[in-house]
Amino acid sequence: MYKILAKIWGPLQSNYKWHILWAFHDKFMIGVSGVIFDKDDNVLLLKHRFWKKDSWGLPSGYTQKREKLEDGIKREIEEETKLKVTIAKLLNLNSGFKLRIECTYIGYCDDTSTFSANTNEILDAKFFPTNNLPKGLLDTHKKLIELAVQLPKS
Repeated sequence: MYKILAKIWGPLQSNYKWHILWAFHDKFMIGVSGVIFDKDDNVLLLKHRFWKKDSWGLPSGYTQKREKLEDGIKREIEEETKLKVTIAKLLNLNSGFKLRIECTYIGYCDDTSTFSANTNEILDAKFFPTNNLPKGLLDTHKKLIELAVQLPKS
């Protein structure tokens, strides 16, 4: 059986192979989040309208079709806070959430002059010192911040 499949598969054009593989595999949503520092090493946290009441967390969202992961988190942050950020590196990749993968990046924002929360989605947005994080910070996001702080700057 596998020999026959290999003979059929081998000569197929790559775009046909891609469509066949796509049809027979699970589809995933890709969540992106960012541990974003300002020039004073404070971390950006948000109170999101659609999260549990009084909880704080990292800026986050989902990538769009054909969007690079780094561009997805940059877009989400700009939509939510009007900030333009530089993404430095991947901090964490997490899977196992049914059909969702989460990618967390470390990033920096040197210019906060445009900082303003999009009140359609965001109830509050602030930069916090990493040694004085707010009450209600999501546990998973607190661990990501701690991980980011331990890494050397690049």
